[in-house]
Amino acid sequence: MDCFIHNEDNTMVGVDNHGCLLPTLPPTYMPNFPHIVFQHLRGLMSSVQMAPTVVSHNFSVIKRGSDIGYGIGHIAPNILFPILIATSGSVSEFGAFTVLSGGKPTAIAIGGFTHLGINLNCSDPIPGASINIVYTPGCNMAGFKFSDFLASLTSIAIDIAISAISNWVGGKITGGVIGLVGKKSVSAGLISAILVSTKLGQNLSGKAVGYLIGSPIGPSISDYSPFSLLGEASDEAINEIMIDDYETELFD
Repeated sequence: MDCFIHNEDNTMVGVDNHGCLLPTLPPTYMPNFPHIVFQHLRGLMSSVQMAPTVVSHNFSVIKRGSDIGYGIGHIAPNILFPILIATSGSVSEFGAFTVLSGGKPTAIAIGGFTHLGINLNCSDPIPGASINIVYTPGCNMAGFKFSDFLASLTSIAIDIAISAISNWVGGKITGGVIGLVGKKSVSAGLISAILVSTKLGQNLSGKAVGYLIGSPIGPSISDYSPFSLLGEASDEAINEIMIDDYETELFD
Protein backbone atom coordinates (compact mmCIF):
# COMPACT_ATOMS: atom_id res chain seq x y z
CA MET A 1 0.00 0.00 0.00
CA ASP A 2 1.18 3.53 -0.76
CA CYS A 3 0.82 6.15 1.97
CA PHE A 4 1.42 9.90 2.11
CA ILE A 5 4.52 10.97 4.01
CA HIS A 6 4.74 13.37 6.95
CA ASN A 7 6.52 16.69 6.65
CA GLU A 8 7.27 19.33 9.26
CA ASP A 9 4.33 21.55 8.29
CA ASN A 10 1.67 18.84 8.68
CA THR A 11 -0.77 19.44 11.52
CA MET A 12 -1.59 17.09 14.41
CA VAL A 13 -5.04 17.59 15.95
CA GLY A 14 -7.02 15.42 18.32
CA VAL A 15 -8.31 14.80 21.82
CA ASP A 16 -6.12 13.81 24.81
CA ASN A 17 -7.40 12.77 28.22
CA HIS A 18 -5.62 14.44 31.15
CA GLY A 19 -6.15 15.16 34.81
CA CYS A 20 -8.06 18.44 34.96
CA LEU A 21 -8.33 20.92 37.83
CA LEU A 22 -11.50 22.84 37.03
CA PRO A 23 -11.58 26.54 38.07
CA THR A 24 -14.52 26.10 40.44
CA LEU A 25 -14.87 27.08 44.11
CA PRO A 26 -13.41 24.95 45.52
CA PRO A 27 -11.40 23.63 42.52
CA THR A 28 -12.72 20.28 41.26
CA TYR A 29 -10.36 17.57 40.01
CA MET A 30 -11.40 15.36 37.07
CA PRO A 31 -9.00 12.44 36.42
CA ASN A 32 -9.86 11.91 32.73
CA PHE A 33 -10.98 15.13 31.10
CA PRO A 34 -10.86 15.56 27.29
CA HIS A 35 -8.50 18.26 25.97
CA ILE A 36 -8.46 19.40 22.35
CA VAL A 37 -4.82 19.34 21.19
CA PHE A 38 -3.07 20.73 18.09
CA GLN A 39 0.37 21.59 16.73
CA HIS A 40 2.51 21.38 13.59
CA LEU A 41 4.77 18.31 13.52
CA ARG A 42 7.83 20.56 13.86
CA GLY A 43 6.42 21.94 17.10
CA LEU A 44 8.79 24.38 18.79
CA MET A 45 11.79 22.54 17.35
CA SER A 46 12.50 20.89 20.73
CA SER A 47 12.61 17.21 19.81
CA VAL A 48 11.47 16.97 16.18
CA GLN A 49 13.47 14.63 13.94
CA MET A 50 13.54 15.98 10.39
CA ALA A 51 15.60 15.17 7.31
CA PRO A 52 16.67 18.66 6.12
CA THR A 53 18.05 17.31 2.83
CA VAL A 54 14.81 15.47 1.99
CA VAL A 55 12.05 17.90 1.06
CA SER A 56 8.35 17.39 0.42
CA HIS A 57 6.40 20.40 -0.88
CA ASN A 58 9.17 22.75 0.32
CA PHE A 59 9.16 21.32 3.85
CA SER A 60 11.56 18.85 5.49
CA VAL A 61 10.38 15.25 5.73
CA ILE A 62 9.70 13.82 9.21
CA LYS A 63 11.49 10.67 10.35
CA ARG A 64 9.63 7.82 12.05
CA GLY A 65 9.79 8.26 15.82
CA SER A 66 9.88 12.05 15.68
CA ASP A 67 8.28 13.76 18.71
CA ILE A 68 6.61 17.19 18.57
CA GLY A 69 7.65 17.66 22.22
CA TYR A 70 6.62 20.50 24.48
CA GLY A 71 4.45 23.34 23.23
CA ILE A 72 1.42 21.34 22.08
CA GLY A 73 -1.72 23.46 22.51
CA HIS A 74 -4.32 22.13 24.97
CA ILE A 75 -7.85 23.56 25.05
CA ALA A 76 -9.85 22.81 28.23
CA PRO A 77 -10.90 24.68 31.39
CA ASN A 78 -7.86 23.32 33.23
CA ILE A 79 -5.80 25.30 35.76
CA LEU A 80 -2.97 22.84 35.11
CA PHE A 81 -2.70 23.53 31.37
CA PRO A 82 0.80 25.14 31.64
CA ILE A 83 2.09 21.84 33.04
CA LEU A 84 0.49 19.89 30.20
CA ILE A 85 2.03 22.17 27.58
CA ALA A 86 5.46 21.94 29.24
CA THR A 87 5.37 18.12 29.35
CA SER A 88 3.51 17.41 26.10
CA GLY A 89 4.52 14.91 23.44
CA SER A 90 3.25 13.46 20.18
CA VAL A 91 5.19 10.78 18.29
CA SER A 92 4.93 9.76 14.62
CA GLU A 93 5.27 6.00 15.15
CA PHE A 94 4.21 4.59 11.78
CA GLY A 95 6.93 4.50 9.15
CA ALA A 96 8.04 3.08 5.80
CA PHE A 97 11.22 1.13 6.55
CA THR A 98 12.18 0.77 2.88
CA VAL A 99 12.13 4.54 2.34
CA LEU A 100 14.88 6.21 4.37
CA SER A 101 15.09 9.94 5.07
CA GLY A 102 18.33 11.05 6.66
CA GLY A 103 19.21 7.41 7.33
CA LYS A 104 15.98 6.60 9.18
CA PRO A 105 12.56 5.27 8.13
CA THR A 106 10.15 7.92 6.85
CA ALA A 107 7.04 8.74 8.88
CA ILE A 108 3.85 8.06 6.96
CA ALA A 109 0.08 8.48 7.25
CA ILE A 110 -1.45 5.00 7.43
CA GLY A 111 -4.81 6.28 6.18
CA GLY A 112 -3.73 5.69 2.59
CA PHE A 113 -5.49 8.01 0.16
CA THR A 114 -7.38 9.78 2.96
CA HIS A 115 -4.25 11.84 3.79
CA LEU A 116 -4.81 10.99 7.47
CA GLY A 117 -2.18 9.62 9.84
CA ILE A 118 -2.11 8.72 13.53
CA ASN A 119 0.27 10.04 16.20
CA LEU A 120 0.88 8.62 19.69
CA ASN A 121 0.18 11.33 22.28
CA CYS A 122 0.90 11.81 25.99
CA SER A 123 -2.57 10.99 27.35
CA ASP A 124 -3.27 10.08 30.99
CA PRO A 125 -3.29 7.72 32.75
CA ILE A 126 -1.99 5.58 29.87
CA PRO A 127 0.09 7.38 27.22
CA GLY A 128 -1.34 6.88 23.76
CA ALA A 129 -4.92 6.29 24.91
CA SER A 130 -6.25 9.12 22.76
CA ILE A 131 -7.39 10.03 19.24
CA ASN A 132 -4.81 12.09 17.37
CA ILE A 133 -4.87 12.67 13.63
CA VAL A 134 -2.17 14.08 11.37
CA TYR A 135 -3.38 15.67 8.15
CA THR A 136 -0.87 15.20 5.31
CA PRO A 137 -1.91 17.17 2.21
CA GLY A 138 0.34 16.69 -0.79
CA CYS A 139 1.23 14.06 -3.36
CA ASN A 140 4.50 12.47 -2.11
CA MET A 141 4.02 8.86 -1.06
CA ALA A 142 6.00 5.88 0.26
CA GLY A 143 5.35 2.17 0.11
CA PHE A 144 4.04 0.69 3.36
CA LYS A 145 4.10 -3.08 3.91
CA PHE A 146 2.30 -5.24 6.45
CA SER A 147 5.65 -5.93 8.15
CA ASP A 148 6.12 -2.15 8.49
CA PHE A 149 2.74 -2.00 10.20
CA LEU A 150 3.65 -4.76 12.67
CA ALA A 151 7.03 -3.18 13.45
CA SER A 152 5.37 0.20 14.07
CA LEU A 153 2.80 -1.40 16.39
CA THR A 154 5.64 -3.05 18.32
CA SER A 155 7.32 0.32 18.73
CA ILE A 156 4.03 1.84 19.96
CA ALA A 157 3.57 -0.92 22.55
CA ILE A 158 7.12 -0.45 23.87
CA ASP A 159 6.79 3.34 24.09
CA ILE A 160 3.47 3.10 25.94
CA ALA A 161 4.92 0.58 28.40
CA ILE A 162 8.06 2.63 29.09
CA SER A 163 6.10 5.86 29.53
CA ALA A 164 3.55 4.23 31.84
CA ILE A 165 6.35 2.78 34.00
CA SER A 166 8.13 6.15 33.99
CA ASN A 167 5.01 7.92 35.28
CA TRP A 168 4.36 5.19 37.87
CA VAL A 169 7.94 5.37 39.17
CA GLY A 170 7.64 9.15 39.27
CA GLY A 171 4.52 8.98 41.40
CA LYS A 172 6.08 6.47 43.81
CA ILE A 173 9.30 8.48 44.24
CA THR A 174 7.57 11.80 44.78
CA GLY A 175 4.98 10.28 47.11
CA GLY A 176 7.77 8.80 49.26
CA VAL A 177 9.64 12.11 49.44
CA ILE A 178 6.48 14.02 50.41
CA GLY A 179 5.77 11.40 53.07
CA LEU A 180 9.23 11.86 54.64
CA VAL A 181 8.76 15.63 54.68
CA GLY A 182 5.35 15.16 56.27
CA LYS A 183 6.89 13.50 59.32
CA LYS A 184 8.82 16.69 60.05
CA SER A 185 5.89 19.09 60.37
CA VAL A 186 2.14 19.08 60.74
CA SER A 187 1.59 21.42 57.79
CA ALA A 188 3.80 19.37 55.49
CA GLY A 189 2.03 16.25 56.72
CA LEU A 190 -1.31 17.74 55.74
CA ILE A 191 0.02 18.59 52.29
CA SER A 192 1.43 15.07 52.02
CA ALA A 193 -1.94 13.51 52.89
CA ILE A 194 -3.75 15.63 50.32
CA LEU A 195 -1.28 15.00 47.50
CA VAL A 196 -0.63 11.31 48.03
CA SER A 197 -4.29 10.41 48.59
CA THR A 198 -5.60 12.04 45.40
CA LYS A 199 -5.25 11.37 41.70
CA LEU A 200 -4.09 14.95 41.33
CA GLY A 201 -0.98 14.28 43.40
CA GLN A 202 -0.20 11.08 41.50
CA ASN A 203 -0.69 12.81 38.17
CA LEU A 204 1.51 15.81 38.96
CA SER A 205 4.24 13.86 40.73
CA GLY A 206 4.32 11.29 37.94
CA LYS A 207 4.76 13.99 35.33
CA ALA A 208 7.36 15.85 37.39
CA VAL A 209 9.63 12.88 38.00
CA GLY A 210 8.82 11.41 34.60
CA TYR A 211 10.24 14.63 33.19
CA LEU A 212 13.41 14.14 35.24
CA ILE A 213 13.99 10.47 34.46
CA GLY A 214 12.76 10.58 30.88
CA SER A 215 10.07 9.09 28.67
CA PRO A 216 9.79 8.22 24.96
CA ILE A 217 6.59 10.29 24.77
CA GLY A 218 7.17 13.91 25.69
CA PRO A 219 10.30 15.82 26.71
CA SER A 220 12.74 14.97 29.48
CA ILE A 221 15.28 17.10 31.25
CA SER A 222 18.13 15.17 29.68
CA ASP A 223 18.66 13.16 26.51
CA TYR A 224 20.71 10.77 28.65
CA SER A 225 18.00 9.96 31.20
CA PRO A 226 17.38 6.20 31.69
CA PHE A 227 13.88 5.85 30.23
CA SER A 228 14.70 8.13 27.29
CA LEU A 229 17.76 6.00 26.52
CA LEU A 230 15.67 2.81 26.80
CA GLY A 231 13.03 4.19 24.45
CA GLU A 232 15.66 5.37 21.97
CA ALA A 233 17.46 2.01 22.10
CA SER A 234 14.28 0.04 21.40
CA ASP A 235 13.38 2.39 18.55
CA GLU A 236 16.82 2.08 16.98
CA ALA A 237 16.75 -1.71 17.39
CA ILE A 238 13.44 -1.95 15.50
CA ASN A 239 14.78 0.33 12.76
CA GLU A 240 17.97 -1.71 12.32
CA ILE A 241 16.17 -5.07 12.30
CA MET A 242 13.68 -3.93 9.66
CA ILE A 243 16.26 -2.17 7.48
CA ASP A 244 18.61 -5.19 7.65
CA ASP A 245 15.76 -7.55 6.73
CA TYR A 246 14.84 -5.46 3.69
CA GLU A 247 18.49 -5.24 2.57
CA THR A 248 18.74 -9.04 2.86
CA GLU A 249 15.64 -9.42 0.69
CA LEU A 250 17.13 -7.12 -1.94
CA PHE A 251 20.41 -9.00 -2.17
CA ASP A 252 19.11 -12.59 -1.87
